[in-house]
Amino acid sequence: MRRREIDRYLKEGDVANQSPISHDSVTIPANGSGIAAILIPSQYDFMWFTLQGRSTGAYLLTIKDAGTNREFSNKPLHNNTIIGNGNLPYILPQPYLVKRRGSIIFNISDLSGVSNVVQITLGGISYYDESIIKKKEPALKGLMPYFYTTDDLLTVGTAETLARFSVAKDHDFLINKVSYKDTNSSTTLFYKLSSTSGRAMNNDIYIDMASTIGNSQYPYIFQYPTPFFGGNIGKLAFKDTTSSNVTYITFGGIAIMRG
Repeated sequence: MRRREIDRYLKEGDVANQSPISHDSVTIPANGSGIAAILIPSQYDFMWFTLQGRSTGAYLLTIKDAGTNREFSNKPLHNNTIIGNGNLPYILPQPYLVKRRGSIIFNISDLSGVSNVVQITLGGISYYDESIIKKKEPALKGLMPYFYTTDDLLTVGTAETLARFSVAKDHDFLINKVSYKDTNSSTTLFYKLSSTSGRAMNNDIYIDMASTIGNSQYPYIFQYPTPFFGGNIGKLAFKDTTSSNVTYITFGGIAIMRG
């Protein structure tokens, strides 16, 4: 690294630093729900880049920016599709700025059937100098990380099971990663993805999910992001080779706000 680059980081070290932010662990009762809030201190603005955590069981979650009251997904998401860990954090499809004194709220619903201890951490950069944020804000305006899962709970059987996700009309959605979790991993799941525009994403043939879709630690990253326009509907078809399987699939991408 050249000397001037080192000097730049030393200088910015006075006004910015790498800073994960978490909350005190929360205990969610068996099949119950609870809330976790991550508060941004008054000393800095926070540029959020990654999502990671731990838990003693599976759960569903929704994420909301308390300042804007905007949620980051169409439906609750399975933690194994979006919550990474310290070794392999889930990298957001798009960085997100949370202003000082702001907060990110997690609504959590237990799936494990027993008491569930959950902790979630945001990875990112703390900016103490507000002038830096003022320079970065224009490039982020109208963009936010967003996640789509199926409109309804998806139970897949040996016969073809159809599902969809409906893109909201206030934004266009650019998919750049996908992850999933199923409840019966000993079977083989197949899927097809297309849109109401008639565009088939995988030649309208069934693809083995395990070979093409990752999890929260290793989401499958699209080499070419795929756009869905506001008001469009993503159509999915699934099959299980041998039995019934509850399947959670999460498309991560960028919401490009309209207007």
